[in-house]
Amino acid sequence: MGYITLHEDQIRNRIIAKARSKYIPDTTMNISVALELYLKNDANEFEQIPLVISKNNRPKNWVDAMGRPNCPECNELLFLSKQYSEWSCKKCGFTHALIPKLCPECATQMRILPVNISIATQIDKEYNSVWVCTNNACMETIYNTQTVPDILKELFNTGGK
Repeated sequence: MGYITLHEDQIRNRIIAKARSKYIPDTTMNISVALELYLKNDANEFEQIPLVISKNNRPKNWVDAMGRPNCPECNELLFLSKQYSEWSCKKCGFTHALIPKLCPECATQMRILPVNISIATQIDKEYNSVWVCTNNACMETIYNTQTVPDILKELFNTGGK
């Protein structure tokens, strides 16, 4: 019985899957960043094949559309953490915490989420976002007419206060 040789595309797909499972969503929501981290920190000698990683062809999302701030230390674009709790720079490690709203019921930090972006999140058209308590025993929700990008801009500009 002979050995099965994986085609280079299969190896690439496996590397991407490993990067996704290890680094998304806890570290980043950007597959290019996850891939860079995986190749730098985890790839074995057989996974050292050329992969193209480019910011130029990365699809725009709502964070890009609102305008990512530049890092004050190295001028690279900042990335927003999954929980929308901080802006961070992948190049120099700079972070800028976004202190979210505290739940009025239990004083736990709340998470801001968009609404009306799919059937699953459809509510009254006047609302564009919702604060949700991260305490599963509480789950207080506060609907807002402001969009998530507008709220994040406010939090960044005021230092979260």
